[in-house]
Amino acid sequence: MRHKPSTQQRKADPTQTAEQEQDMLGQFWGHSLIDSPFVSIKSLSIKSLELLNALLLSNFEAVHKQMDADHVFDLALNVFFEQPLNSILHNNVVNMISNLFYCDDYNITIGFVQRSALLDRICSELEPDENSKDRYIRASYLHYLIQLADKLHRVAAMITPLNDVLEAHPRWKTVFESRIEPYLEEANKRICK
Repeated sequence: MRHKPSTQQRKADPTQTAEQEQDMLGQFWGHSLIDSPFVSIKSLSIKSLELLNALLLSNFEAVHKQMDADHVFDLALNVFFEQPLNSILHNNVVNMISNLFYCDDYNITIGFVQRSALLDRICSELEPDENSKDRYIRASYLHYLIQLADKLHRVAAMITPLNDVLEAHPRWKTVFESRIEPYLEEANKRICK
């Protein structure tokens, strides 16, 4: 027979410290924050990305904060670039990071964009060296990268602090106007034919 906690045990203690509250958040995940399940992940499978996307769609602030604290989004972005020929993975990572962009706490989004150097990575990939030997491999994920950049740009138009981060980046506006917008316009023309 299970032991059911008494009403007194279930009530939150108003004198709880921040550390105790953090431990309660860790209990949400079923573990302590020190041995988070995401910290030990070295690579992400497609199934785990699908699970993480489902968690993000729940739109619980605690989920967003925990995944951000465990650097899940950073890991997903790294896997995106480490697996240049895995389109299914690219699609899942773009969906995951796009879900993050629509998080209620825009500070999480801004923190991720700055910490992961997302703008630098997008700009570097979209300003290719035409003599580079890997330009054909990169072509397999450039469409997904452009989708991600477009979603980031659209969300930034609604969130002033995020837009300020984009405008402060030295190469973002040039790359967006010279590479991303023309690509999207061409894609829209093909769709509308």
